[in-house]
Amino acid sequence: MNEQVIGETARGRERDVIYHVKQEDGNVILQSGESEEVIRDEDVIAVVNDSISKLEGPNGMSEQHSILLISSKTKDQTRKEFKFESFQVKNIPRLFLDRFCISPHPPHLLIPRGPDDDTPNIHIIISIRSGTGEAQHFFDNVVRSTFMAMGLLEQVYKTHVTESERSITELTRTVFLPRANNGIAQTILLLSGDGGIVDIVNVLLSASQSSLYVKPAIGIVTMGTGNALANSTGLDRSITRGLTNFFRGTPHSLPTFTAKFSPGSEFLVDEGRSSEPLPPSDAGSGVVYGAVVCSWALHASLLRRNYSYLRMALNRMCTGVRLHLSNRTPLVEKSAIH
Repeated sequence: MNEQVIGETARGRERDVIYHVKQEDGNVILQSGESEEVIRDEDVIAVVNDSISKLEGPNGMSEQHSILLISSKTKDQTRKEFKFESFQVKNIPRLFLDRFCISPHPPHLLIPRGPDDDTPNIHIIISIRSGTGEAQHFFDNVVRSTFMAMGLLEQVYKTHVTESERSITELTRTVFLPRANNGIAQTILLLSGDGGIVDIVNVLLSASQSSLYVKPAIGIVTMGTGNALANSTGLDRSITRGLTNFFRGTPHSLPTFTAKFSPGSEFLVDEGRSSEPLPPSDAGSGVVYGAVVCSWALHASLLRRNYSYLRMALNRMCTGVRLHLSNRTPLVEKSAIH
């Protein structure tokens, strides 16, 4: 399926703008003479409406939008370098707009500041220890620029940089939970792995909830090693790492589970580097709330050895580190069995 607009302006030049769709994926093609530029759907964060020009063009009133993009290149063996880009186009094909345009902003980006202390209720958590440590770079080079391009200035949101594996837990306990219990709507964007979601879920579900309780809306930009939640929900299908879903998606209830363990059970934290006792339930057994997966017994032991193997590979900075990361589970399982 193709939709084409002839003789419009893109990147400051007159070009033909074609949107080509094959099955679920599409490409925007900018043509001028013999030159051609292709923009893939998976590179697009969003499209925002800039203005409607008062000048009549060959196709009538010219409607101007900005296409917000992300690009990446490999920086070294373990990291990528991300770059944000925005450019204006007049009269984009309607099929492309229907997929990507977010004007006006969705409700979870229009949450007012706190009624008492006038602090933002949109929070961005940057987990600097998740995965290979790309969260700060991704925020500085992509997330901040995307918010600004959408007219969401830094006064609208508050950033939190983690200082330890307990940072998200404490932030949820001291900020998110009290505000939720006071009936205040909140939006949280996590630049982290699955552990960030698990930390928030455990605090919110283990605490008492008032009659005014309002569930926070949580978005995730995948920065972890496995990113099981993002993979199972399809958030990790593009190089935006879930950022496009945060801006263009709508909140849905997150399925959670409760797991109870015998007294004295311990919880692995900090990617298997240490452990801590499980919080007890009223019956005295250990309780864990989750939204991804809970590993117990043999599987938990495998994961702990997995993390040791991962750290060893990263510390050595070996040339085959990517192969080691993708194949570490079968290797650990084999060594555990024998």
